Amino acid sequence: MKGGGPISTPIILLLAAGQARRWKTAGGESIASHKLLAPLKEARVIDMALARAFASGLDIHACISTHAPSEIKEVLEILATKVHLMPEHYGMGDVIAAAVKATAKANGWLILPADMPLLSPETIRSVATALKTHAVVVPQYQGQGGHPVGFSKDCRTALTALSGDSGAKTIVQAHAAAQTLHYLKLDDAGILMDIDTPEDLHRASTFISNHSSGSPRTSI
Repeated sequence: MKGGGPISTPIILLLAAGQARRWKTAGGESIASHKLLAPLKEARVIDMALARAFASGLDIHACISTHAPSEIKEVLEILATKVHLMPEHYGMGDVIAAAVKATAKANGWLILPADMPLLSPETIRSVATALKTHAVVVPQYQGQGGHPVGFSKDCRTALTALSGDSGAKTIVQAHAAAQTLHYLKLDDAGILMDIDTPEDLHRASTFISNHSSGSPRTSI
């Protein structure tokens, strides 16, 4: 197991338990058997997403299906603090609930889908920092909310009650209705860019070619 941030910091829940149905429906298997194994410049989607999460300095708890390709599990075990195996029938809500129960002593959670390889490590750190003063944090780029969504330890009970395929949307919506949801404005388009189809992969490759790396600007 790998070290990471101190126990006083939130942890990353890197979600890689999906079955990549849209990828397969869109013909992605002609490129790679699973979207996370698709080539993206000099690496693969999962390699880049994991490396950027690791660079944030936070502990990474990766969640994968028991039926996930062995290549995904192997690469996650290189840098993740722990890999949690989830039943194949679990929806995103079930996965999040199980992962939070398994990490109940954490000081908060950042929900990060593993198919988002382009967001900056500084974005992850910024969301974690914002959780010191806010219960739920949604990063925002040009008015659109993205990932990772941060939840403080005060959300533990609500997170462990999740089920189904909607993830933590109900918690975010409840905080939005109560006007306790914090939108963290960032100059990081990567928070919106996930890989679900070959078209998404091409778009991500083009984005990398056209943009130089740099830390996103933050407005709290």
